[in-house]
Amino acid sequence: MTNYKIKVVLFDADGVIITPKDPFSVQYARLHGLDPKTLGSFFDELFGETLTGKRDLKELLEKRRDLWKWKGTIEDLLQQWFKAENHVNQELVALIHQARAKGMSCYLVMNQEKYRTRYVKEVMFPGVFDYIYSSAEMGVKKPDPKFYQHIINDLQNAQVIIEPGDIAYFDDHPSNVRSAKALGLEAHLYAGIQQVKKILQIQSENLENINTIK
Repeated sequence: MTNYKIKVVLFDADGVIITPKDPFSVQYARLHGLDPKTLGSFFDELFGETLTGKRDLKELLEKRRDLWKWKGTIEDLLQQWFKAENHVNQELVALIHQARAKGMSCYLVMNQEKYRTRYVKEVMFPGVFDYIYSSAEMGVKKPDPKFYQHIINDLQNAQVIIEPGDIAYFDDHPSNVRSAKALGLEAHLYAGIQQVKKILQIQSENLENINTIK
């Protein structure tokens, strides 16, 4: 339901505002002639703990060079990874600038490990969001309700009056949307830029004139 009282907007990262054609593991496997399922096991079995800061991605990659067949430095591998997925939905960024100009606070909320979190903050979206929440820094990841409750508490401490229903949230994973809705957020399964415009009641005119990042 469209809510004229929306004061805060939360956006998921990958699949919403970051939209590479293929994830890095698929790109990497194709480039190096590897079976994508082999790299898939790295993410299924090992990667998850990096998202809450319990494991270090650089150390993990160093230990599993056999999976990646990588002979260079781990730092170079990470830079290839982050650049390969640096595909930003510029139309959505333009809309975020307009939403902020209308007085809404906008936040990026993501399940992400600490090194890519830094890249996202410093390289991809400097100045775009009021703040970026990352699971690696929070110690909890979506769809755990504690992830969203942490953000709600943080926003309530920072703003004079805000209720969960004043917060719109866009994510491309149904489980995340359900968890946020259970806490009272106006959560939506992301369906494209027109959906966001309608819910935030932002008109299309002059959208192309809003500054976007490169």
